Amino acid sequence: MHPVAQYRQFAIDHRCLAAKLTKQADKQALELLAIGWDRAAEKREAMLRSKERAMAVYEWGVRRRISMLYGELKLLELSLENHGGDKPSAMLELTRLEHSVSHLLVPSSFAHLQYALRQDISLVRERLDQATEQP
Repeated sequence: MHPVAQYRQFAIDHRCLAAKLTKQADKQALELLAIGWDRAAEKREAMLRSKERAMAVYEWGVRRRISMLYGELKLLELSLENHGGDKPSAMLELTRLEHSVSHLLVPSSFAHLQYALRQDISLVRERLDQATEQP
């Protein structure tokens, strides 16, 4: 059972027990415990919502970093296609991009994006090598 549901069930159980008792002081004590369990459930729910938001922001940040590197690769590629570009400086830029990608810390759930970016950098490098080999 999920902790929030479990806490809510504890509150219900305490209220059921309180309803069966005859002494007012005992009923009040169990009602206070039930209120405590309700508050614990509310705090736990708030914490879970906060954690979900934090994870969403973190995932967005990882995707953004990878997208920014893809943008740099695309700019380099367009520069080479449109202007011919300086081949040695393009190779240095590809090496810098490769280094950035290889040192990018990503959770394993995003490793496939990092791997795809590395493959795309290698593809651009191969095309650049082929272009420099041709007369």
